[in-house]
Amino acid sequence: MVSVRKHGHLMITMAERMKKREESENEREIHGYQRTSM
Repeated sequence: MVSVRKHGHLMITMAERMKKREESENEREIHGYQRTSM
């Protein structure tokens, strides 16, 4: 039971990490577009 809980927590942390990575990439693209538009 503890191992299952750890595994679920690990999957959640991985998902959050991927989400943060996607958000950072999107912000980078937005800044790039602003820079090129200017």
